[in-house]
Amino acid sequence: DFLNEDVSGVISGRDWQFIDLEHNPLDLTKLDQTIGDLTKNRRPDGTVDMKMAPLVRIPMDGDESFKWVVKQVLEIGAMGVVFPRVETKAQAELAVRTHRFKPQKGGKYLNPPGLRHVTPTKAARRWGLSIDDYIDHYADVWPLNPDGELFTMIMIESAEGMNNINEILDVPGI
Repeated sequence: DFLNEDVSGVISGRDWQFIDLEHNPLDLTKLDQTIGDLTKNRRPDGTVDMKMAPLVRIPMDGDESFKWVVKQVLEIGAMGVVFPRVETKAQAELAVRTHRFKPQKGGKYLNPPGLRHVTPTKAARRWGLSIDDYIDHYADVWPLNPDGELFTMIMIESAEGMNNINEILDVPGI
């Protein structure tokens, strides 16, 4: 798995684990196994006693189509996605929107509207939650939703991104 191979595949802090799919193969089966290993320990109530939050860097730059891979990575159980080479406010907004579910009836934080379809069966099961609990208490972007636990990380890696840094940083959910 990512943990036992090349050191460049995973970097672990005290509370998080950075899983790099940009400079390693885009292997979602291997990612599924790695996140599964992080979620093995269960409390008596069935929820996960997770030691580190998995943050996954995807291989698509900000100007490439990445919506499909974000959906897959989050459904596998990642707690955040790292977006390389984001250069514009529009790219940053799209990154946030890919984390969020489409607006739910009675939802408190509707903007910006999400693009994710509400079918988080595997992610909810992986974290030991009902689908409703997952949707209500986990699957939204922090700090946009103070109760959300998903993290959208933007990487600025170009002069154009630096020129647009203030606009990018103004995007809610970054």
